[in-house]
Amino acid sequence: MPQTEPAMASKETVLLPIRHAPYTKLRDILQLKTVAELRSLAGLHGVRRIYQMRKDGLVTAIFDAMLVQDRMENILFLLDSASWRRLLKIAECGSCESRGCSVNNDTVLLELCYLQAFLQDSVVTYVMPDEVRSAVLVLTENGFQARKERSDLIHAYAMAAINLYGVIAKDDLLKIFSMQNRPALTEEELDLVLLRQIARECGYVLLGSEIASEAFSYNQYRDIPDLLARVGNKPRYIPTKTEFLKYANSDYYEPTAYTQELEQYLRTSCHLDRQRLSELMIELHYAIVLEAPMQRLLDLFVEYGVELSAGELHTISKLLVELSNHTRLWSNNGHTPSELAGRPPVVGRADHKSKKIGRNDPCPCGSGKKYKRCCGR
Repeated sequence: MPQTEPAMASKETVLLPIRHAPYTKLRDILQLKTVAELRSLAGLHGVRRIYQMRKDGLVTAIFDAMLVQDRMENILFLLDSASWRRLLKIAECGSCESRGCSVNNDTVLLELCYLQAFLQDSVVTYVMPDEVRSAVLVLTENGFQARKERSDLIHAYAMAAINLYGVIAKDDLLKIFSMQNRPALTEEELDLVLLRQIARECGYVLLGSEIASEAFSYNQYRDIPDLLARVGNKPRYIPTKTEFLKYANSDYYEPTAYTQELEQYLRTSCHLDRQRLSELMIELHYAIVLEAPMQRLLDLFVEYGVELSAGELHTISKLLVELSNHTRLWSNNGHTPSELAGRPPVVGRADHKSKKIGRNDPCPCGSGKKYKRCCGR
């Protein structure tokens, strides 16, 4: 598990540059910061007993901590792709300039002091301290970039899996990854990436042999056994690598004729602007994935300020039924209800047994039909 991880800044965070001629030495840059800023930076880099130190002591402790190779690697592993690319770009020359008096980009890099912004004559200069730059270049020369790309890919698979299935056994994720990538993924490699990412509350948790969405945290993950029982022996939907990785984005939903039909209706009849339409569709998709009742789906329209006439309500309800029948559900192991309708059950997970289904019970595939007239035929 990493010794420390960067605190991910809010997108609205605005960091003021230091009004000073650019410095390039790390110790000189640290001396320009206030004690409060140094204490915050010390916490990000795992420095302890910070309130017992004076400014010079803080500067020395932070200087030493920032250049520990293992700690730097653990932090760089957690950078998103945009911040990582910018870090590499600035590492090539040591600095870059932009016009303006405030800074609202690369907040993680700035908070960690891997970059420092200086303001002089209305020009902001981003400087990578010489010592940090040297350490980054050494890491890249020793193959760190390839290791980070591999780590990012494993994390993307974990995110995609919990967004598509809600919960997945580590063994199943290992099989999916190794089926679509080389070299094959080992459990030790998977655990290392998972624990590193979980330390910063990435969106999933590790519960024994299962990786689960943090969406289950609202009731201490007590819904997971019920979900696994409902999944039972349903076959798992496994798309191509390109399609699978789209689900790493928590806001992604598969564009289908049914999503397009609903979007078109909301644009033309309900006059939703692009932003509200996008947000509402994401909310509707997530609610359907969790199999929320129809009333909850309709309540979302009210929350987004959409007033529906009786005729519009009827049309919207029909569109939502079609959308629900063609949305990939956690309880269907990633399949849509329409895909599983009439399809015989296939042996899947052997470690979770579902309860016996009566022939007159509702079919667990979600089709709405009796089991004897659906998957039980």
